[in-house]
Amino acid sequence: MDYDLASFKPSLVAAGALWLSIQLVSEGEWLPILEHTSTYSVVDLENVTNLLAKSLFMVQFGAHSKKYTASKQKYASATVSLTTRKSD
Repeated sequence: MDYDLASFKPSLVAAGALWLSIQLVSEGEWLPILEHTSTYSVVDLENVTNLLAKSLFMVQFGAHSKKYTASKQKYASATVSLTTRKSD
């Protein structure tokens, strides 16, 4: 948890995460329907998106990135097999 994000409304963080993912994956635009539905414009999302990008960068390349290596490897595969055991 990045405590810098704690001061933002959850809906703003969610919209910022969506905007960041749109930029990273498809380099798309913040469409008018997204602005209408979320009630946030791109200008409103700038600060929270920058903080989210900083958080992602720190997890990937920061001093504590080794802490997350196992989790990143676990979820990097396309399928995660779940093993269930039957108890007799």
